[in-house]
Amino acid sequence: MKKNVLLAFAVFVSVLGSCNKAPTPDPELGEFQTCSSLINLSQKNKFNESLFCNKDWVLYGARYEKYHDGVLQDSKTVDWAKEECYFQNDHTVRFGDGVDGEWLYSHNYLMWVRYGGAYYCYGGAYYCYEVISVDANNLQLRVEDVSASSNRTPYYKDNSGSHTFRVFEYHAK
Repeated sequence: MKKNVLLAFAVFVSVLGSCNKAPTPDPELGEFQTCSSLINLSQKNKFNESLFCNKDWVLYGARYEKYHDGVLQDSKTVDWAKEECYFQNDHTVRFGDGVDGEWLYSHNYLMWVRYGGAYYCYGGAYYCYEVISVDANNLQLRVEDVSASSNRTPYYKDNSGSHTFRVFEYHAK
């Protein structure tokens, strides 16, 4: 009887452990080096990248968040074009419009490049989003509205003054 209880406990602990995977170590940026000025390189991954994989993610909602001196001042829901994406284990991604690309999770940012489609530019179009939260059914990403050519300091470097973010919530299909 004791053996059965110990065996059941060992199975329970191993199942619990596999559901609670450690964060993915931060890989080198490689082709995503172009995003390095937009992301906080001192931040470490908070999640295991397997949570992104092999699911159809559908945009459920979007909002603008405005911060002043590091304090949330306003949050407003906005209409955003519905989109879908499917992140695969081999770090390729397929978008709902049939366009392919590649993705990387590093420094707690989910980055992807789209090859072709309406957003294509030479070498692809790169996107860098901070992962706010992810679980089996929900994914929240945010990006600060700062253009690469602006003289504004990103929020992660200095949260003083006004900063605006777009926050996207995806649900697993």
